[in-house]
Amino acid sequence: MESAKGRDLVSAACPDGALPRDRVRAATEPVATAGSVDEVARPVVLAAAGGDGEAFAVIMRTYAPRLRATAHQVLRDDQLVDDVLQDVFIAAYRGLPRFRGDAALSTWLHRITYTTCAQYLRRARRRAQFAGPATSDQRDPGVADHAEVLGDRQRVRDALGRLPAEQRIVVLLVDRDGYDYRAAAKVLRIPRGTVASRLSVARTHLREALGLDDGHGSEA
Repeated sequence: MESAKGRDLVSAACPDGALPRDRVRAATEPVATAGSVDEVARPVVLAAAGGDGEAFAVIMRTYAPRLRATAHQVLRDDQLVDDVLQDVFIAAYRGLPRFRGDAALSTWLHRITYTTCAQYLRRARRRAQFAGPATSDQRDPGVADHAEVLGDRQRVRDALGRLPAEQRIVVLLVDRDGYDYRAAAKVLRIPRGTVASRLSVARTHLREALGLDDGHGSEA
């Protein structure tokens, strides 16, 4: 999905030694489901688009684990994740009649998930403006569920968990899922320059947290 122009922008944002993308991907892919779930067959998608509830239930059962993992990696709040998934599948059910199959169904559903997470983050930011500063538990409640993963992966997940949610979501979009800056900006409904600046800051914090900072720093 990443264009050559997008790769150039990535290089410009962090020219010498950004956190390797394969480490982000390895640390944040759902361990139990990564690469193990096939796309739902086209006839099932068409049936669901036509209002077949059983067909749509197949879609939900197939993709819910990966969408839940993505939403949790962004929001770090199980209750919010439940709300997000409900909204995602409502939006998907309503949008399926317009789904043309230009991208894989999983890609389309993940895009809806990221968009919905971004909406929740915007609402939370607006509420925080009225409620004042709040403390948050930075622990990742999912770490205990993946105790078998390598320590390096856990360190990356922990470092991601300490990032502000708005930085974490751009790391997941760009460094894990391969969106270029323009596509990520469209999903999040923010300027492309904001994507670049958030990603640059996030990468700097990740490199520092993982002891990878060589002193050169990153430039937006």
